[in-house]
Amino acid sequence: GDEIPDSDLQSLLGMVDQRLLVNLIEAILDGDTGRGLGILHRVDEQGHSFRQFCQQLIDLVRSLLFITVVDAPGDLLEVSESEFLELKLLAAATDQTRLQRTLTLLMDTEAQIAHSNYPRLCVEMAVVKLANLPNGADVGSLIHKLDLLEKRLPAAGSAPVLNSRVETAAVAPPPPMEEPIMVEEQPLQEAVSLPEKDSSD
Repeated sequence: GDEIPDSDLQSLLGMVDQRLLVNLIEAILDGDTGRGLGILHRVDEQGHSFRQFCQQLIDLVRSLLFITVVDAPGDLLEVSESEFLELKLLAAATDQTRLQRTLTLLMDTEAQIAHSNYPRLCVEMAVVKLANLPNGADVGSLIHKLDLLEKRLPAAGSAPVLNSRVETAAVAPPPPMEEPIMVEEQPLQEAVSLPEKDSSD
């Protein structure tokens, strides 16, 4: 009989078109959050299950990771030759570290969807996070800089080393204390007695 095209077979199985999956991964790698959310809107309009969509994303990122770490991953991937070439170009635009982090986050999201009343929101939040992830090279460079900074810091409990060329300001001696002035006490004048009044007056 006639062969059924892959797109028709995916539609019969309720699967999302491979083109949408690749476009979303491209948007994530480019850091284009708006484009990624727009693709999710199309997925919702077409009536696809977001859990199924997330599972297909996991398979796609898994394929990209195998292409990155395995010299000849053809036996590990169930894709056509044209799809393999497309995935190989896509994998070249990223690195192993970012793919591993993307795969971990998507697996966590798929588990959340199974118990959530808001599957689309779960995937949207995942896309926002993934689109803003730094590249693995950037993370490695940051860790290297932190290591260098840590080596420059003095060990805990050690006294800071002062530059020998820095001269400390001389502390001026306190001014001499003045001797207290002794005030000589004057004797009190004797009381003046008034003359007694003559009683004959």
